[in-house]
Amino acid sequence: MAHIKKNFILSALILPVLFCSCIGVNADITINPDNSGTVVLEYRISRILEALGKQDGNERWLPVPSGKADFERSLKRLPGMSLLSFSLKEDDSDIIVTVKLGFTDMDALVRFLDAYGDKAVFVRENASSRLTMILSEGGGGGDEDLETLFFGAAQGYTLDFTLNVPSSGTLKATRLPGGTVIESGKKLSCSMPLGEVLSSKEPVRMEWTW
Repeated sequence: MAHIKKNFILSALILPVLFCSCIGVNADITINPDNSGTVVLEYRISRILEALGKQDGNERWLPVPSGKADFERSLKRLPGMSLLSFSLKEDDSDIIVTVKLGFTDMDALVRFLDAYGDKAVFVRENASSRLTMILSEGGGGGDEDLETLFFGAAQGYTLDFTLNVPSSGTLKATRLPGGTVIESGKKLSCSMPLGEVLSSKEPVRMEWTW
């Protein structure tokens, strides 16, 4: 993966998730009128990835946060975030991790979305709020055969983001083949095939305004 020049958003919690192609991510964020709120995060880890993650005989090791203790440790580095619930289950093809998190304000949410501070931005101007996220800076390059394998493994997985806002808003999002966008209302969402995000030559960006 080191030869694939892709730049993805996400914090110490989520950054490993999007660097692994065999994963689907669903994030449902609710923002209250006082800018506190909750995040329900679900990701599906392919058993292919689990097999690749085996190391030193530890068959349960995964290169992403997969246990409650992992989240608790990570949240200690994110002031204003708290773990409300955690569950892990398995089916024939995936391991499914679901967590519910609380945040005290938008600064806490932005730190959770982007610990690096340059790909998730919240701006409040007069009576208007705007949250911008960059999922990928685009580009590409590197080993072509490795890219084909890497992106092919992502087929069938999606990135789904929903923002529930306290007043009617709009969503502007990069249009990708096979993707869908709900552009207006109090529930603004975007679903993108993971393979298309990973292979996009152009930046993949979302901007919510309410």
